[in-house]
Amino acid sequence: MVEAALLYCGPEAIVTGFEACRRQGLKGPKIASDRVHLLVPARYQISSVGFVTVERTTRMPRRVVVDGVAMAPLVRAVLDQCRRFTTRDPVRALLAEAVQRGGLNPEVLIRELEEGSDRGSALTREVLRDVLRGARSVAEIDAMAVWRRTGLPEPLWNHELRDSGGRYIGTPDGYFRKVQLAWEIDSYDFHFARA
Repeated sequence: MVEAALLYCGPEAIVTGFEACRRQGLKGPKIASDRVHLLVPARYQISSVGFVTVERTTRMPRRVVVDGVAMAPLVRAVLDQCRRFTTRDPVRALLAEAVQRGGLNPEVLIRELEEGSDRGSALTREVLRDVLRGARSVAEIDAMAVWRRTGLPEPLWNHELRDSGGRYIGTPDGYFRKVQLAWEIDSYDFHFARA
């Protein structure tokens, strides 16, 4: 399917979105996608057809080749997919995984988002604010939302703790300095194997 989509769109086309995320090591939210999302230069007069979603852009990213397939770098592929989601949960899941498993720095995601189109970016911007505050999984984003509804003081999120000698102790998800309470939030998706 991917090869057929690339043939249809021409030699400058690259894969982005869910398929590019998957091929670069992310599982993505539990969505079934039977479409291939491609980026092509804005000057191309190609339309989406069948299983191919064509996005014309003036910001063609540097191509990354994985298993012989030209695709957008992970940061662009993640944001291109997030802009297509219409609900918060899949955006949270993909952004959290991109940071946790994909090794993307939240600042790099913000920079790429700022340089790109505003179209479809409102949910992504909202979720990235929590990621910038330190959330590294959907469970942590949920915990932040619950905590903020309490009206209690905000903890330090993913704050590195060290003993009096400067030796590393750990990095709890939330740390309440005043009462010296560490809060660890674990989820099956990011911390355990289901078995």
